[in-house]
Amino acid sequence: MMFRRLLFYHCISLISAVLNSNKGNCPKICKCGLSKQTTQHNFISTCNGKLHTTKMNFIPKFPPKTVEVIFIYNHLPNVSRNTFSNITHLRLKNLDLQGNSISAIQNDSFTSFIYLLKLDLSRNNITEKDAMNCFKNLPKGIHGIQRLRLNHLLWHPVEGLFDGLNNSNVTRIELSHSYLTPFEGRWFSGLRQLKSLDISWNSIKDSDFNLTGLPNIQDINLAGNWFNIIPDFCQFGLNNIANLHMSDTKLYTINHLRNYSSCLQNLKNLYLSGLSIRIIPTNIFSNLKSLKELTMKQMSTQFKKIHKYAFNSSSLNILTFWRADGFLFTSKSAQQGMFDPDSLFDYSKNLKELDLSNNKIDLISNKIRLMFKPLKKLKKLWMESISLSYMPKYFLPLFPSLTFISFENNKIPPWNYGHSVFNGVRNLRIVNLKNNKISMIYDTSFPLALLNNLTSLKLMFNRFSCTCDLQWFRNWMKHTRVNITGNNTYRCETSKTKVVDYNPGFIECHILSISLSIGFGVTFVLIVTITGYICRWRFRFQLYKLRSLRKQYNELVNKDDFVYSAYVVYCYEDFTWVKRSLIHEIEEKQGYKLCIPHRDFELGKVFADNIVEHMHLSETVILVLSNNFAKNEWCLFQLAVAKNKLTKLGKLSIFPLLLEEIEFKNMNSALYHLLKMSSYAAWDNDDNAQKLFWDQIRDRLS
Repeated sequence: MMFRRLLFYHCISLISAVLNSNKGNCPKICKCGLSKQTTQHNFISTCNGKLHTTKMNFIPKFPPKTVEVIFIYNHLPNVSRNTFSNITHLRLKNLDLQGNSISAIQNDSFTSFIYLLKLDLSRNNITEKDAMNCFKNLPKGIHGIQRLRLNHLLWHPVEGLFDGLNNSNVTRIELSHSYLTPFEGRWFSGLRQLKSLDISWNSIKDSDFNLTGLPNIQDINLAGNWFNIIPDFCQFGLNNIANLHMSDTKLYTINHLRNYSSCLQNLKNLYLSGLSIRIIPTNIFSNLKSLKELTMKQMSTQFKKIHKYAFNSSSLNILTFWRADGFLFTSKSAQQGMFDPDSLFDYSKNLKELDLSNNKIDLISNKIRLMFKPLKKLKKLWMESISLSYMPKYFLPLFPSLTFISFENNKIPPWNYGHSVFNGVRNLRIVNLKNNKISMIYDTSFPLALLNNLTSLKLMFNRFSCTCDLQWFRNWMKHTRVNITGNNTYRCETSKTKVVDYNPGFIECHILSISLSIGFGVTFVLIVTITGYICRWRFRFQLYKLRSLRKQYNELVNKDDFVYSAYVVYCYEDFTWVKRSLIHEIEEKQGYKLCIPHRDFELGKVFADNIVEHMHLSETVILVLSNNFAKNEWCLFQLAVAKNKLTKLGKLSIFPLLLEEIEFKNMNSALYHLLKMSSYAAWDNDDNAQKLFWDQIRDRLS
């Protein structure tokens, strides 16, 4: 065992020594670190002229195992094979030379780099002719050049520019920010392995565009060009496109997607940001059977409407609909026909990631909440900058598979109803609440089950109120395993003390409650003592009276049995319901005996006497409450009699049945206190609700 430990420490020391020796060869104004692209201890060496006042005019030596050299924004006006004399011995795979003011480059400059896979010559002054000759000497074959970055070179169309790369393994070429118009795909016809082409921001128009000769293209970036309509990819024989970038073009409609969907059956990622379209049409993406990700950001102010089933796509997994000026997902905009909440996501049930940031979303509206109900598989949700001024209740439980939420940059204040916010969201791991108005985190802000599952909580840029109520959060921060991002930056709003360092004493946090408890205790004892002395004879008399009433009632109960299970108080206008529903269900089906005034009162006797006598013979008083009841004097009289008997005898029970909601103008104090202090059964036309209604009455009478 000891031998293994010694061997392990020896290996660690040896590796550390090798790494340190390699780092020792790194120039002072450059940075050399381990490359993340390989499992071996290879280096990436960077010399960035933007970070220093003096620009380098030669390429220095780097550690022996350097595989990537990033020599950018320095000064290399003339490049030749000799320029790379200090690094020709390296097995370079990536060489980045952008922004070095290169104006001349020799044909054989890169012949020594036989392992080179990526070359970046962007942001230089290289002529098309020099580049053409240079490409002929780039390494080819199985391990030859694969990617070329030639952005911001301001090139114009030139025949044969890439002929020197024919039959090579080049898979990606970037040619953005030039003037390649008219554009011809045949320029690349000899590059059989070319699958990715970036020709964004080249001022290409619909009439100056031809993709013939690129049958194997899978990724094409046309962003920033002057297209008015989506190109006819079928015409050019392009059937393998998987990634299509049409952002920031002059498209005024996307209807043409319907026409070319037959040759876009392999399309997986579609980018349509920054467009001036007015609407998203119905089912516009439904025929793109492989579509996985759709991005529509920063649409222009001309955008006004989302048609029904606009996002209908059974294959769509990721949707980004991100607006700078904010689309209105509100009940009012739905009424105005701007979108249809009932159908928006109805056929997008496989969405796993949704970003609706920078819009206006009314999560108080139940109609808007239910818009998200079909998204049961959603795992990640972004709702940043949507002017949210509360933590939404009963919204997140719509997404049982949710693992990530971001409500960053809103106006959310503290909340203490965490169970209503996060109930059922068992898979949530990351919560981002940066830049809100959260001044306090209570022990009820997050359910304990959620806190046990969280891996990351982000609360930066909130202003915390350091009072005794914050103690729980501070203690939790110190002991939790959850990664609380930037917790050292959390500070008290007034004192600027770090939240983790805030530590009030016990007396400071409880002095008010201790003082109030003592004060209330002394006051209560004084009041009880004084009141007891002044009213001592009245208390004795009331005690005697209460004992007499109980004795009288017990004797009465022992003499006479109750005749009715319940006495029913109702208004004449509600008698039809009593007859057809209550009597039918409780008497005829359940077998209980009800006292119904219209049926059971003795003819010729004073009505008030009938009420008192029959209520005396009943175990329970059932009140059929309605707006008619609240306005009827006899109904209110019977309620008063029942409450009087309940107060005096203590055994008569009152059970209200709420036939309908009682309007505020009809609500008196007696009914208000009755409904507030008593349990009641509410009538509803729903079958399940009616079953519960009758069960409640049966249980009360049993």
